[in-house]
Amino acid sequence: MRKDTELRWQVMMLTRGIELRKLAKTSNMQASQISGWLNGRTRPTASSVIKLCKAITLLTGRKYDRVLISIMYAIELDHEVKI
Repeated sequence: MRKDTELRWQVMMLTRGIELRKLAKTSNMQASQISGWLNGRTRPTASSVIKLCKAITLLTGRKYDRVLISIMYAIELDHEVKI
């Protein structure tokens, strides 16, 4: 991920009170896997995005569709092509 996308995710997790280990446990994924996405070393698969959405929904009480839109927006920004 680009640095601005990473920063948005880190701010979102901090303001929502989401800890990396808690997110990993709730989503049934490895913390190192999620950390790799946050730091831009790797990219999540579609099924991983769905797991993240479900976990964030459970942890924050936000609506699933809003969480999904936020994640997809971040991914879209991350893949913008500059001409």
